[in-house]
Amino acid sequence: MKKIFVMVGALVALTISSSALASAVLVDAQGKVKVTLPGKKSAPANVGTELPDGSVVDVREGGQASVMLESGAIDEIPAGTKYKVGTKPKEARRSDLGRGMALAMRELAASGEEPTVHGMVRREKAPGGLRTLGLGQTTLTAKYPSGTTIRLGPRITFQWDMQPPVNWPQPVLVIDDETKRHVAIRSIKEGDVMRVVSSAKARLAKGKSYSWYLATRKGKLKGKTLRFQFKTLSARDEKRFDIKRARIRRLNMSNDGRQFLLAQLSFQYGLYNDVVEILGPLWEKQRAPFLRKLLYLCYSRMGRGREAKQFLPPQS
Repeated sequence: MKKIFVMVGALVALTISSSALASAVLVDAQGKVKVTLPGKKSAPANVGTELPDGSVVDVREGGQASVMLESGAIDEIPAGTKYKVGTKPKEARRSDLGRGMALAMRELAASGEEPTVHGMVRREKAPGGLRTLGLGQTTLTAKYPSGTTIRLGPRITFQWDMQPPVNWPQPVLVIDDETKRHVAIRSIKEGDVMRVVSSAKARLAKGKSYSWYLATRKGKLKGKTLRFQFKTLSARDEKRFDIKRARIRRLNMSNDGRQFLLAQLSFQYGLYNDVVEILGPLWEKQRAPFLRKLLYLCYSRMGRGREAKQFLPPQS
């Protein structure tokens, strides 16, 4: 079956050069914290502020801060400490959450070198469905799940855009396994934008790959949209995720800091929809460029171009 590749609009705007890759990111800042970048340029002490090598985090009396390194280690910086990125003061307490925690930092750097890989979302046509998809062509877009891994619960709410509407006869939602064998076909109504499906009745399992599309059951089953792919987290990875999440919760930092780290952990396991749900509210409060870049990347990975566009870099 012919593969179709859809480039998310304005991809080139996300380009990030390797030289711009931060050596660390400010994870938390409470009380009096001052951040100075190399060249003595000050920066806001916000969750998600990128810290190149040589940056200084000055934690004054009554304050505290935490920094995530490219290695995935977390340095907790107590009051009365001047912390320089690239060194480890004896006063800082280090927690190693694993190199995977900094995967997002490395992915954002790589997107500058390989935009055709990191800014594209794979799409396939559904059986008997669309033959071509031009970059300017309007077609129904999946909201969830698409281009993401999910934790398998008792049910999944499949969601898609309101426009263009479902307006064909006998519309159905089709779910296929990785061999494109149907595991579930569920009726939907014209104008619907979602359908709740029981995981057990659809025989969905952990650690598997699936795809779904909308179709018509009038006569022979015929696809009316593209095929949207997703994966389910394996039982082993669920256990690993939960162990790391428990460690994050034990760290001495604000809720914003823990949410930031939880987003990095979710990214590590490909849970891109979870990342945007976590970072959306954090972005509204912190407005750090790192958060914007990661939101853009995750929305792009899921093929949700309209939402990704909101997080394009500001034009100079």
